[in-house]
Amino acid sequence: MQTRNPLLDELAKLGTGAMGLAQAASEEAKTAMRAQADRFVADMDLVRRDEFDALRMSCKPCGPNWRP
Repeated sequence: MQTRNPLLDELAKLGTGAMGLAQAASEEAKTAMRAQADRFVADMDLVRRDEFDALRMSCKPCGPNWRP
C-alpha cells in the first residue's frame, strides 16, 4: 500500500515547476540570440548566395583555375 506524503508531493511540484521554468528560459535565450545574430548579419551587408552564383556565372573564364 502506498501512502501519500504531502512534503514529497510539494517537492515534486517544485521540481517540475523549476524544470519548466528552465526550459522556458532556454527557449527565450535561443530566440534572443537568433534575433541578435540575424541583426548582426543584416548589418554586415553580405551578398546572398543566389546573387553570388549569378555574378560568378556571368563572368567569363579567367584562366585555367576558373570553375563555373
